[in-house]
Amino acid sequence: GGDEAQIQLDPTDPLVSYLDLSQLDQETLAACTQDLNLESENNGVTVKLHKAMGDAMTLYLTLDVIYPETMELQDPRTYGATLTEMTLTVEGGQTINLDVQVQQIQDYTMSYILRAACNKEVLTQGKAVTLTLSDDLAGGSTHTFQWTVETQAPFQYADLKDDAGTMVGTVILSPFALSSDVWKPDGLDQ
Repeated sequence: GGDEAQIQLDPTDPLVSYLDLSQLDQETLAACTQDLNLESENNGVTVKLHKAMGDAMTLYLTLDVIYPETMELQDPRTYGATLTEMTLTVEGGQTINLDVQVQQIQDYTMSYILRAACNKEVLTQGKAVTLTLSDDLAGGSTHTFQWTVETQAPFQYADLKDDAGTMVGTVILSPFALSSDVWKPDGLDQ
């Protein structure tokens, strides 16, 4: 809360402002970052989708929504996110909802970091994805972007075993997420 807690995005690389990437080496960063540089214009609103970064279960997207100069924009904390629909559809039909991690306004541009998270590996290399965004601030505009996932952060699996050595679940670890699945929690010392 408060102005001092607001994240100020670096326009040259917003994800560096938001995520602590300092512990990742250049090889890992390159393996999980995809420059998209896609653009859509509808109803006077332009959306520029810049970059995707993540692993097979977590994806961060950076984008700018540019409004006509005839609009009067307010501080985003006044009215919340202007994006009313945000979905990512993965080849095969799985739809993942996105949530707004950061939004920032400057002049007629609203900058966003969006996050998609799923509980299994669906955002794998070679998969086609479609991002659909709707914005109702300028009388309504819809934007669709399509690309193929080319990069993916490395991830590792670990088995969870009870004291008897019986496998009771799994853990998946990546630079962006830790996901655990316990199959039979009854009687386990968590």
